[in-house]
Amino acid sequence: MLHDVRDALRLIRLRPASSAAIALTLALAIGANSSLFTIVNAGLLAPLPVRDPDSLVNVYTSGPDGSGYVGLSYPDYLDLRDANLGLDGILGYGGLMATLTGEGDSEVVFGELVTANYFDVLGVAPALGRGFLLEEGEQRGAHAVVVIGDRFWRRRFHADPAVVGKTLSLNGRSYTIVGVSPAGFGGLLFRALSADLWIPVSMMGALRTDHLDNRGERWMFVKGRLARGARPEEAAAAGRLAASRLERAYPETNRGRTFRVLPTADVLVFPDGDRALVGGTAAVMLAASLLLVVACANIAGIMLARGLARRREMAIRLAIGARRRDIVRQLLVESAVLSLLGGAGGLLLARWVAAALASWRPELPVPLSLNTAVDLRVTIFTFGITVIALALFAVAPALRISRTPAAGSMSGATAARRRWIAGKDVVLVPQLALAVLLIGSAALLVRSLSRASAVDPGFDLDRTAFVALNLGMSGYDDGRARGFYEGLAGALEKRGAIGAATSRLPLDIYGNQSATVTPDTGSAERTVQIAQVERSYFEAMGIPLLRGRAFDRAEFAPGAPPVAIVSAETARRYWPGVDPIGRQLRVGDQAASAVVIGVAADVKVQTLGESPQPLVYEPLTSGYTRLLRLVVRTPGDPAPVVGELRRLVRSLDPAVAVFEARTMTDNLSVMLYPYRLSAALGSTFGAIALVLAGIGLYGMLSCGVGERLRELAIRLALGAPAAAIVRTSVAQTAIPVGLGVGVGVVMALGAGQLLSAVLFGISPFDPLALAGTAGILLLVIAAAGATPVRRALRVEPAAILRE
Repeated sequence: MLHDVRDALRLIRLRPASSAAIALTLALAIGANSSLFTIVNAGLLAPLPVRDPDSLVNVYTSGPDGSGYVGLSYPDYLDLRDANLGLDGILGYGGLMATLTGEGDSEVVFGELVTANYFDVLGVAPALGRGFLLEEGEQRGAHAVVVIGDRFWRRRFHADPAVVGKTLSLNGRSYTIVGVSPAGFGGLLFRALSADLWIPVSMMGALRTDHLDNRGERWMFVKGRLARGARPEEAAAAGRLAASRLERAYPETNRGRTFRVLPTADVLVFPDGDRALVGGTAAVMLAASLLLVVACANIAGIMLARGLARRREMAIRLAIGARRRDIVRQLLVESAVLSLLGGAGGLLLARWVAAALASWRPELPVPLSLNTAVDLRVTIFTFGITVIALALFAVAPALRISRTPAAGSMSGATAARRRWIAGKDVVLVPQLALAVLLIGSAALLVRSLSRASAVDPGFDLDRTAFVALNLGMSGYDDGRARGFYEGLAGALEKRGAIGAATSRLPLDIYGNQSATVTPDTGSAERTVQIAQVERSYFEAMGIPLLRGRAFDRAEFAPGAPPVAIVSAETARRYWPGVDPIGRQLRVGDQAASAVVIGVAADVKVQTLGESPQPLVYEPLTSGYTRLLRLVVRTPGDPAPVVGELRRLVRSLDPAVAVFEARTMTDNLSVMLYPYRLSAALGSTFGAIALVLAGIGLYGMLSCGVGERLRELAIRLALGAPAAAIVRTSVAQTAIPVGLGVGVGVVMALGAGQLLSAVLFGISPFDPLALAGTAGILLLVIAAAGATPVRRALRVEPAAILRE
C-alpha cells in the first residue's frame, strides 16, 4: 500500500495539470456540499449546547380541534409543572423585546423571558456569575435581575470580567446583572437567534406586557427533561391526563385541548412548519449533490483519458505478472490521494463559503448569528461525500483500465482505442444531462426573481422611508406618545417631507393585523386585513384614492363617529357594482358601524404574489404606545432620510430606541430575500455545472482528435475538405451530446414542476427560461469544440505521417 501511495504521488507530480484539475474540481463540488451542510447544521441540525440534549422534550398544546401545535399559557405551565409527567424538570420561555438606555445611544435588545429554573434544567452554567434563584421567578416584580449573553457582554461591556453586579436600564427600570451566558449559547427561540439577555418571567409586568394570569394567552414555549429511563410516549400520556383535568377545571379556555410531547431533537424549528422547511432544505442539498455527480462524471472522463494514455504501461504490468486486483488497487489508491486533496480543499472552501452565506442575510432588527465553524459533524459529512465521490469517479475507470488487453494495447490496435473512447462517451451523457437540469432550474429561479422584482406593490417605493418605534417600552402613555409622533412629523414637514404614523406597513413581516367585518349588505362576517393610520398616510405612502376622500382632522377627535377607508378589493367583494361611499361596515366587536368615506387603490399587503386582499383603514386614534411605523415621503432620494430619522428621534428623546429604520425599497428587499437566495444558489450551481460540462466536452473532443491524428492526416492528404474534417472530428461526440442534452431537457421540465411552488409569476415551462438554457448550452458546446476542431484543421499530414 505504501508503494502504491508513492506511485500515486509520483504520477500526480508527473501529470500536474490533470491532477490539479481533478483536485480543484473535487474541492469545488465538495466545498459546495459541505458549505451548505454547515449552514443547515448550524441553523437546524446541530444539537443544543446544553447538557444531554437528547433527553429534552418539547411540550405543546393542541388546538380546540385536537390538531396543530401551540404554546402554553403561564397558568397552564404552572399546572403542568406540578403534575407528574416523568420529567426531571420543566421550564418555560418566551420572546422579549426591551429598550436599553444608558451609556451611548438607546437601542432595542432582544432576549427571553424565562422561568427561574431555565438554566438549571438545561444544565447551562453561566460563564460568569450565576443563573436565577427560584424565588426570583416567583415574586412578581420583586427581583429585577438579568443574565446577559456572551455576544452582548463583549459588545456592550467589552468583555469586562467585573460585569456581574453592574446594572442595565431596561424600559426605564434598573436591572442588576447576575450572570453571563457561556459562549455559543444563544437561547432556545431559534438556533440562529443570539439572545442579548434573559429576565425572570416574574418581571413581565415591569416590562409593560403582562400575560401571566391570562390562561387563554398561549405565549410560552415549554421544554422538559425526561427522567432517567422515561420515554416521551409516557410523558405524552401523562400530559393528556393533566389536560383532561384542566379541561374540567377551566372549560372556557381549555375545552378540547390536550398536551403534546415531542423529543426536542425531532423538531427543527416548529412542528407545523418543519415539513416545508425540510422540503426546501432537501431541494438545495439535492442540487448540491447533483453538482457533485456532474463533477465526478467530469473526473471520470479525465481518469479514462489518463488511462488511455497509460494503456501500454498497464499492458506491460499485466504481461510481467501483475494481477488485475493489483492494477485496480494502485488506480484506486491514486484516486484516493486525489480525493483526499480535493476533500481537504473542499473543507477549507466550505468554511469560507459558509461564513459568506451566513453573513448574506436580510436586514432584520434581531441579533442573528450562525456558528459556521467546522465541527465534527461537518468533518464527518465532508469525509463521507469524499468517499462517495471516490466511488463515483474512480471505481468504474479503474475496473475498465484493469481490463486492458495486453497485446492490443502494445500493438496500438484501434479496437482497443475505440473501446476506451466509447467508455468516455458513456460518462459524458449523465454529465451533460445533470448540467442541463441545473442550468434549466437556475434559469427558472432567475426569471422568478426578475418577475418578483418587477411587481408593482401599489405604493411609492422610490421616495419613501420609515422608522419603527415602540414608545410604550420607553415609559410613554398614549397621550404623550401621540405628541411625540406629532412632533416628529412636524420636524419632517419643516424639511419638506411628509410623515404619518401607522400600525402596519404593506409587506411588513412584523405588522400582520386582521379582524372580522360585517357589511351593511347583511352578508356573513369575513376576516379582512386592518390598518390604523394617521391623516396624511395615503399621501405619504403614495397610495391613490380612487373614490371619496381621505380622513380629516375632526375624525381623529375623541368620540368622533367611526369612519373607514376601504381598498378597491374590499369594495368589489362587499358592494359589487354599487358605490361604496356612505355604506357601513362593523369592524370586530365595535358597537357602532363605520361609514365608508373613501376607496384606496389595492396594495400588496402580506406577500408579493398574493391576489388583491380586502383591507380596511381606520383612523389611528389610540394605541400610540405599541410598535408603530412613521412612514416618510421625501422630495428626493429617501436613503439620507434614514439617518436623519434616527437623529430626529434622538433629539426629541435620547431614551427612545429605534426598532428599525430604512427605505421602503430596502424593506421590500426583505420580502425578495427568499427569491434572491434561491436564484443566487441556483445560478451558482448552474454556472459550476456549466463550466464542468464544458470542460468535460472539451476533454472528450480533444481526446478524440488526438487519437485520430493519423486518420485525419491521411484524409487531408487525400484531399478531404475542411467541412468533412470538422464533421469527422465532432461526429463521435454528437450522439452522447445529443442524448445527454435530451435527457437533461426532460429532467429540467420535471424539475420545473417541482419548483413551481417557489416560482413567482412564471410557468415551469417558461419559454424565456427554456430559450436562455438552450442559448447558453449552444455557446458552451461551441466554445468547448472550437479548440479541438481548430487543432484538427491545422494537422500537417507530412509531419504526422513521418512520425
